[in-house]
Amino acid sequence: FSLFISFFVSIYVVRYLGPHDYGLMSYILSFVGLFSFVAALGVDSVLLRELTKYPEKQNELFGSALFLKLAGSIIAICLIIFFLQFTNNDFYTNLLIIASSLSFIFQSFQIIFFHFQAKAISKIPTLASVLIGLILSGLKILFVILKLKVVFFLGIFILEPILYAISYIILYKMQGLSIKNWAFNRSLAVALLKDSWPLMLASAFAFVYSRIDQIMIKNMMDSTAVGLYDVGVRLSEVWYLIPAIIVSSIFPAIINAKKTDELVYQRRLARLYTLVIYISFFIILPLYFFSGLAIKILYGVQFLGAISVLKIYVWSGLAMAIGTVVNQFLLVENLTRISLYINCLGMLINILLNLILIPRIGINGAALATLISYSLIPFSILLFKKTRIHAKIILFGFMFKAPQYE
Repeated sequence: FSLFISFFVSIYVVRYLGPHDYGLMSYILSFVGLFSFVAALGVDSVLLRELTKYPEKQNELFGSALFLKLAGSIIAICLIIFFLQFTNNDFYTNLLIIASSLSFIFQSFQIIFFHFQAKAISKIPTLASVLIGLILSGLKILFVILKLKVVFFLGIFILEPILYAISYIILYKMQGLSIKNWAFNRSLAVALLKDSWPLMLASAFAFVYSRIDQIMIKNMMDSTAVGLYDVGVRLSEVWYLIPAIIVSSIFPAIINAKKTDELVYQRRLARLYTLVIYISFFIILPLYFFSGLAIKILYGVQFLGAISVLKIYVWSGLAMAIGTVVNQFLLVENLTRISLYINCLGMLINILLNLILIPRIGINGAALATLISYSLIPFSILLFKKTRIHAKIILFGFMFKAPQYE
């Protein structure tokens, strides 16, 4: 519900800001997002696991995790200030980037959510999240009505983690708990960091994958180009949640099959691929053929330059859907290191192709670079002996067939 409301409010904001101002805002948020993996340090998943296993250590786990996150936030802000020296941004843009990066500090307190998740009472903070989402959406609409400048919309980006931090602290206190009882434990902090660094690297590759194109477009072209590109990307990715929901819902049954019968496991994997592949086609084809109409109705004629981006980028969704299943397969098979290699390879190819294609064909080149690098994920499993057989399962899924191994 929140995503649905947010999507249509964002369209309202984009139409108001126009390609240039919206492009500037997208660039700023992309630049800041590029360093978010440093602020997060990959701690979240490990923290949730430890809270579930050792609830009696909650105060020390939270205290140690908060220290790590605050330290990571400060390092991320310093890195942003350092790398801004190598951009062609004006002073105003750099100031907005630094101000936006302060949100990392407040995001650190969102670890409180894992208390509710570990206790299986996440309904309470989820309702708070919906309320915050509605408040922020209301503010965006109000700012459009008042005809305020882009800096106010960036202010909402900073306000969001502040509201989450305040609400989570209040909800935590209502549970009879207090953040004043949190305590830093050096050995626990080291253990958290030791377990989380591979996840941090994976997040780094993923963020670079998703953000670097907009940053390169801004530095090679201009803010207007970023705005047009982001609209094409936004429409292309609006349905990405569907394959994720399908895979997360069905995969437990696939894992159970692996425990008892390898052939049934492979057949279920093939059927899952069939499902996500052809659902992707069902969504991609209308978006491709009606791209012009969709952009004109939703964003207006000023964004018609995004049509070609949408026509190219939308096909990345097929590779993304397949990649969602591939990543789950690698996790089940305990081949997470291969997942790290694949994402690193995709990231490097994406950057290289952006450097080559953006100067030649502009924002279409960035879309093509993403399409090619995303498409390499299913094919890259052929590079590793342990995963080559999985390529056959993908092929079976595409052909509506089931594996027939002895």
